[in-house]
Amino acid sequence: MKRRHFLMGALALSPLAILRGGLDGVLNLFSRGFAGQRPPLKTYVMLNLYGAPTRWLYDNCLKPTADHKVVGDRVLYTNYVAGAGDHYDPVASDVQYSTVPYGDQLMPHLWGSKIYFRGRLVPMTQLLPHMLTVRGVWQGINSHPVGNVKQICVRNGDTSISGLVADSSRRPIPAISLGGSPAGNAYKSETGVAQLDVAYENSSPDSNLIHYLTRSFTGEELNLPKDFDAIAEYDKLVDKYSRIISKTRARCPIAGLTDKPYKVKEFSAPTHEELITVLNRFKTDGDFVLHHDYTSVFADLRVGAGRFIEKQFALAEFLLLNKLSSSIVLSPPRGGEMAISNLKTSQMFTLADLKIVQRDGRYIAEVPKGGEERTIAVKMDNHGGGSFFAMVGHSIFFQCYSACLLELVQTLKDHSHPHDDLFSDTVIHLATEFDRSVPKVDGNSNHFAGANPVSLISGMVSEYKLIGNIRVQSPSPGNDCTFGEAAPVAEHKGELVRTEHILSSITTVLGGRRLSFRHPSILAVKDGRIVTHFKQPKNLDV
Repeated sequence: MKRRHFLMGALALSPLAILRGGLDGVLNLFSRGFAGQRPPLKTYVMLNLYGAPTRWLYDNCLKPTADHKVVGDRVLYTNYVAGAGDHYDPVASDVQYSTVPYGDQLMPHLWGSKIYFRGRLVPMTQLLPHMLTVRGVWQGINSHPVGNVKQICVRNGDTSISGLVADSSRRPIPAISLGGSPAGNAYKSETGVAQLDVAYENSSPDSNLIHYLTRSFTGEELNLPKDFDAIAEYDKLVDKYSRIISKTRARCPIAGLTDKPYKVKEFSAPTHEELITVLNRFKTDGDFVLHHDYTSVFADLRVGAGRFIEKQFALAEFLLLNKLSSSIVLSPPRGGEMAISNLKTSQMFTLADLKIVQRDGRYIAEVPKGGEERTIAVKMDNHGGGSFFAMVGHSIFFQCYSACLLELVQTLKDHSHPHDDLFSDTVIHLATEFDRSVPKVDGNSNHFAGANPVSLISGMVSEYKLIGNIRVQSPSPGNDCTFGEAAPVAEHKGELVRTEHILSSITTVLGGRRLSFRHPSILAVKDGRIVTHFKQPKNLDV
């Protein structure tokens, strides 16, 4: 107990604590540390994918069973139906929104792929048994920053999930945020407990978590083993997750998407308008990237940018196994929210660069010789990108991200015991500020705050669960198809599930009070398991 009080005092007197919480925060941290009045909540980990990659190809299931009615769209696809022999032609090949079975459930096509796990290849569905997903959540705000804040608190300035957890923490670092996202910056506790904010890269060693720990505290103070080299251990974890990503990329193709090269015979269509739609598939940052063979473009791609995914999971594992923090918010680096990066091309054009001709009743864009080679990326926020790069980039990202997540989950299970169930005492929250709408002309996807799926992963989930209703056909102009828009739920008084209900649900599951008194939880914990009164998810004609 004395050691814990010393750490609380040391953190309270740090410049970070003073700047973050002021004198009141310091005094509150002291009083909480000595009094220990609140029972600790479960550990909270937010995997915050700021920028909102497309989730209807990942965990926002649009067609849970064959009986669920779905209205399709030419842009809402997950894979190519057939290639031209040994390759796919992204212009000519048919596409579809397909699913794969998982028990009685149908999952988006991506879940049919495999991922690398501890020396072997396993089905990606191995991640599902401990996942609960709520689809059809109404966010109501299309702004990235404000929408991201709402994933962790009702409004900026109110108590956040991370703050509520930190208030009851008895660990050396009650709360930590990596990446500087709006959700991380929205941290607020009720008693003034400080959050430690960490940057991915900083010229000051003290701004790096591992350096901060090793320079500010001894291993004994942090309950670390004697002669424990924290920096070396962290670097080893980063290398482990890097290996998982590289092995998944090299050995686990996504059928119908990355299992064959992409080769385009010609960029053509029956009308000029349809040709522009074809070209829009190949946009990045507003320019057309046009290759007759895209193999070289993807040859050296990196998942994420700056190894931020590896650093996130390494940090999470380090903190969780050593029980150093109760609230961990992990976000991409600001300005570096990339799904995949290091794509190389010399073939970037504006419409003015292209010569469009008519031949044999078709409009054809003649692709000129390119210029200097450039490096491009597919962003999480794919405004300036077409459906081709979005589907490939976001699918690769989610596949590799899932491989890292499975490793973290299994590590927590490996270190769980009847007297110390680390996995059941941890709730992982996969958060984005919204899902994306369907672009009218095959490019430039937009925000859609009416569809904001949420997934929770924990040992308190004993089998995969999908809840929440969506519209069969959206009334949104240009998006009159099925893409996850929230619909009323009978078991919820015939109302929409809103993000505020999710906030209350998460804090209820963690063992605390609900964050929004106007919005009750849709989840509960019974006999150590997360339960809900919601029945099977429905696609509704409303």
